[in-house]
Amino acid sequence: MEIEGYEFPAGLYYEQNHFWARVEGDLVVMGMNDYAQKMAGGHCLHSPSA
Repeated sequence: MEIEGYEFPAGLYYEQNHFWARVEGDLVVMGMNDYAQKMAGGHCLHSPSA
């Protein structure tokens, strides 16, 4: 879905502070939505070792 030029992919759980989450098996993957990434000016990827 696109709202005012920002992408909001289906299949994600969204919260009011511009973060999303998706369940992948036993893990929960989290990220920032398109709006938050554009406002931050950049982002990083963190992948913890299990």
